[in-house]
Amino acid sequence: MRICLWEDAGLRTAPRAGELQRGIDRFENEEIWSVSEIDTGVYRIARSKSSGLTAEIRLPDANGNATCLLYGPALSPGQAAGAADKFVEFGILKGFPEGGGFVAAEPLPNMSRRYVAQGLPFSLELVAYEAPGFGQIVGMTFAGLDKVEDARQLTAGQPPESRETLRAYSAWALQTCAQNISDSDWLRSAFDNSGMEYGWPASNGHVYFLADNTLSANVGSFTCEIDTHYMGVTEARQLVRETLNRAYPGQFRDMQSSDGRGCQSFISNANPNIPIIVNVENLDYDARRTCVENGSSRIYFEIPG
Repeated sequence: MRICLWEDAGLRTAPRAGELQRGIDRFENEEIWSVSEIDTGVYRIARSKSSGLTAEIRLPDANGNATCLLYGPALSPGQAAGAADKFVEFGILKGFPEGGGFVAAEPLPNMSRRYVAQGLPFSLELVAYEAPGFGQIVGMTFAGLDKVEDARQLTAGQPPESRETLRAYSAWALQTCAQNISDSDWLRSAFDNSGMEYGWPASNGHVYFLADNTLSANVGSFTCEIDTHYMGVTEARQLVRETLNRAYPGQFRDMQSSDGRGCQSFISNANPNIPIIVNVENLDYDARRTCVENGSSRIYFEIPG
């Protein structure tokens, strides 16, 4: 079911669940997925190595209706209903407004499960049923998406208004995250007052943007990811090294990855109880991320253990 929510930044939250095109964009850039457009705005997605499951995503039509459904021989009788139950029980879809969430509803004919989302500006139902020729099916149906604007996202291919601003905020975000990566409330307050603009809640934090959308930062407890399409990994590595050495002299050292990807990391053992690793990669979202220079970069924090 998570396949219906995946995008480059991770899992979309409830208010953005209907932005299905972002999932298509991610899957088309990952070699582990096979993506085919079987009709206008209708995509089938499956693992390149068959897993027995297929996702069919129908993007919003002119009336704002859309679906994301999973089916295949891997779903035996009863499993579709069970998947829907677990999806709700484990709270996979996060970020509902206060008082919102999934509520069990009377299944329609041929349905085994039906949950209706509350508190969203569009209609979202989680359903499980069986259909001839497809077998067990579980997924999401949307209505009213034509009334909802997509959330902002990073720009690409357009020159930033100021490279100096881009670099300055990249360095500031890096230094701020390194200062207190474990305190999500402190980070939220710092970014709220930074001059960056609030974007949307993510599944693991909150996303902020520069005004021209050339830089984003996803921050939360033990989470910090700084993305841009306008600074490559070579420049980003140098910026990270200079910023950490200036702000925290002697606390971070270079660490080359041992997996053959050519990535550069920086590790701090200033606090042996919470070692901090700062990684630099590009924004290639393939299953095997690399550090090949492509003009983009992601700086992200990792806390082992």
